[in-house]
Formats: sequence, structure tokens, C-alpha cells
Amino acid sequence: MTFNKSVHSLKTGTGLEEMLKSGTGLDKLEKPLPTNELGNHIVVTYQRLRLGMGFIALFFPLIILAIGFFYSIGFETSYSAYYFGLPAGDLEAKIFPGIFPTRVFFCGLLFALGVFLMLYKGFNWWEDFLLVTAGVAAICVAIFPMWYKDLYPVKDFPYETLFWYFSKIHYISAFVLFGCMALVAWFCSKTTLKDERFSAALDEQKMTWADYHPIFCSFLIAWLPVFAFPFLYRAKKLPTQRATFVRAYNWIGFAMALFPITALVLTSLTQRSAYFVLVVEAIGIWTFAAFWLLKSRELMLSQPEARAIKGMNSLPGGPSAAYVVGLHKITDHSKFEEYKNKIGPMVASYGGRYLTRGENLKAPEGGYWKPERVVVIEFPNMAAIEAWYTSPEYQPLIELRKACQSANDITFFMDGT
Repeated sequence: MTFNKSVHSLKTGTGLEEMLKSGTGLDKLEKPLPTNELGNHIVVTYQRLRLGMGFIALFFPLIILAIGFFYSIGFETSYSAYYFGLPAGDLEAKIFPGIFPTRVFFCGLLFALGVFLMLYKGFNWWEDFLLVTAGVAAICVAIFPMWYKDLYPVKDFPYETLFWYFSKIHYISAFVLFGCMALVAWFCSKTTLKDERFSAALDEQKMTWADYHPIFCSFLIAWLPVFAFPFLYRAKKLPTQRATFVRAYNWIGFAMALFPITALVLTSLTQRSAYFVLVVEAIGIWTFAAFWLLKSRELMLSQPEARAIKGMNSLPGGPSAAYVVGLHKITDHSKFEEYKNKIGPMVASYGGRYLTRGENLKAPEGGYWKPERVVVIEFPNMAAIEAWYTSPEYQPLIELRKACQSANDITFFMDGT
């Protein structure tokens, strides 16, 4: 009977899906993520998009040079010349293969960057506009090649005029790309730093070496990111403070405006006979990478997307502000230090900020019990408090707090109205 039912299911399609899933675990593919994990999924998607743009730009010059070396293509005087990259012997003999090896990577990586820039949503209308324009410009740089006089006959080349126009579009698009990103770095990047709704969590971060040496650090990040970021990341010395981020964005904006102009001047002076242009272009591309890596660092600390998903958009101190008040007497100071080290960043990630953690208390009218410590934490609204207090990551800390305080301690919530 069971066999006949299975045959019938295969013939009609009825129950076929269930039969394939049975015992294979494929049924798990249809289950949606839990609500709390879905929010984190969205945040991580944005983080990977920013990091993806940063790493593509960071490795772009190295990948092009490595592919050129693999195919025995000598150093060109500009990365744009790798569009027509050929081994020296083939170039002299005008032997053209079906594809130019470095063109695939040159166009593919630029096209990917362009699409990412167009899809990424900024934090205001102008940032969106500039990023979309920069994305279109990056794609134009990829599909419109520069004029490469060594590749074609000096005379009687039928497409010379067309390629002359392509070359103009190529250079103009490169300037538009870096110009738009310079404006984003100079102006739009400050949006997430000036608005307390986006950056309150930065106030809870400890200063690092980069914050104690902001000028030198900003110079390294803007001009030598390919060396600075790996070292600072490994040493845990990347910036954490608003002022350091602002200074670094200014340096990056200045560098992205400067390098295209420098490359143009060197091209005019050397007539592409030297490799200075190649070096300047590489540093300019790395500066583009520095912006996205630094932006990733800032937003990983401040977590504005996570705060928006949790509904914590109101400014602290606003009409909907709510408060957590705690009256404590500490009984185990070592455990309490552990609790303090963990609770600060967690509170900030949910939009909270400490108004007081007073320990010098006076009770002029006495009372049945005198706490040693009063804590007042302000949140944007009551929903933010509930989200923080019931979050899975806070539950172990509740037990830790209770283990280091007296039985008389009180914690209560109140709104600000």
C-alpha cells in the first residue's frame, strides 16, 4: 500500500516535495530566520557591502599588477593602459589574442565597484546622489578605454576619432568618480557623526593609540591605507572617537581630490614615459579603499542600522525619553568590575547613555535603607529599554549583577513625561 502511494505521488507530483525533504534536512531551507536574527542579518549585509567595496579597491592595484606579471606584461605607465595589456613581443608584432588578460580584471573589478556604489543607500539624499553618480562614473571608466597609441597604427586607423572620444569620457569619468567620493568624505560622512541618534555608542568607546595621535593616524589611513589598516587592526589601535573619524575623513577627502589632479599633471609633464602616474593612481585607489574601510569601522562601533531596526530613532532627552534607575549596594567588587566593563557598550548599542553613576550619597531625611550607588540611564523611549533588558545578550549580565549586589537593591523603569 505504501509502495503504491509513493508511485502515485511520483506520477502526479503530489507529496513529491515532502518525499525529497524527508530525512534530508531540506525542510530547514524554508524556515525563516527568527526576528532577532533577521535584524542582525540586515546589519551584516550592509557591513559586508561596505567592506567589499573597501577590499576590492584595496587589492585592485595589486591584482592588476599580479595578472600582468603572470602573463609577462611589463609595467604600464597607467592602470588604464592595462585595458590593452599585452606581452611586449605581441604588442610590437601587433599580435592580438581573443582577449586582453588584464582587461578582464580591470573592467570586472571596476564594474563591481560601480554597481556596489549605485546600490548602496547613504544616510541622506545628497549622499545617495553622489554615490550613484560615482557608480555610473566607475562603470564608464571600465567600458570606455583611454587612447593607447602603441597598440594601433600611427596612420590610417579607422576608429581613431571614436577612440579619441572614448578617451575623453574615460578621463572625465575618473575625475567625476574621485570628485564625488571626495565630496562624500568631506561632507556626507559627517552625517553619522554629528547626529546623536547615529553615533551615541561612540561615547562609550575607549580611546586607542589612533585617538591619542589623530593627525599622524589620519595621515597614515588616508595616504597609506594598504599598510596602515592591517597594522592598526592587528594591534587594536584603529580610531574609536568622533574627532578622530572627522579628521580622517577630511584627510581622505583632500587626498581623493588631490591624486587625480596630480596624476593628470604628471601625465602631461612626462607624456606617460615614467611610472610616477602608476604610483599616484595606486595611492588614489587606496584612498578610495580607506574611506570605505574607515566607514565600516565607524558604523560597526556606532551601529546606526541596528539602532534603527530596534526602533531607537528618537534623540535622548526628547519628549519620549525613558529612564532606568538603579539603587545599589555592592557586595562583590571584582564581579561588579566585570559587570561594568561589559554593560557600557551594550547600553550604548541600544541607544542608552549614563546620566549619573553617583556614589557620594547623602540622605538628609534618613530612611529604612541607604544605597551606596545610584545609576540613571537615559534611553530614547520605553521600547528601547524593553529591547535592551530582554535581549539575549543581557540576560547573563542580569545574573552577574544580582550576584554582586545586596538583596535590597532596586531597579525600575520610568518614562520622562
